[in-house]
Amino acid sequence: MSVREGLPHSRPATGSERELDRQLALVGQDAVRTQVRYGVRRALAHASAGEIDHACALTAPLLDGVAAVRSATVTTDLQRLAKVLARHADHPSVSQLGPRLGTLSRSSTS
Repeated sequence: MSVREGLPHSRPATGSERELDRQLALVGQDAVRTQVRYGVRRALAHASAGEIDHACALTAPLLDGVAAVRSATVTTDLQRLAKVLARHADHPSVSQLGPRLGTLSRSSTS
């Protein structure tokens, strides 16, 4: 049984999730802006697939980088991620991540 089979609202993995996983593994840890930008998109892809725990686990370590990068693009993607995760507000991993995610997704990039 795959992990996805146990998730009531998940869908089969798409090329986008797999490709983001693969490509992001190739990015150096010192490339913070790239790690954050595509890491948030990767988390969004997994959240959209119904993989809420995995999306939250991917997002949590990115939040310090989000604050440091202060990118309008990242903020927009973070807002999209926050919106998807808000549909699962009663989920424990979303509840834990929610306050900081909400604050950062409303942050000004000026």
